[in-house]
Amino acid sequence: MGTIAARPIETAREDVVCPFCAAPWTEAMFAMLDRATLASGCACCGGTVAAHPAPTPVPTEGINCAACGREIYRAVGQA
Repeated sequence: MGTIAARPIETAREDVVCPFCAAPWTEAMFAMLDRATLASGCACCGGTVAAHPAPTPVPTEGINCAACGREIYRAVGQA
C-alpha cells in the first residue's frame, strides 16, 4: 500500500477553485468561509465556544464566486 504525502495548507488553498468557472478563490471568499464555520467544527477549541474571546455572528450572505458571481455556498437560513 502506498503512502500519501501531506501537502502544506497554503498549497491546498491555492488549489481551491470555483466549481462553475474554475477561478481561484479570493482571500475575501476564504474570509467569508472562515466566518461561516461553526464553532463545533473549530480545530482550535474543539467546539468549546467559551474558549473564543467573542462569538462571531454567522454571516447572513452566501459565498459567491468573485469571478463569475455564481453562488457557491448559501448562508444559514438563506432561501
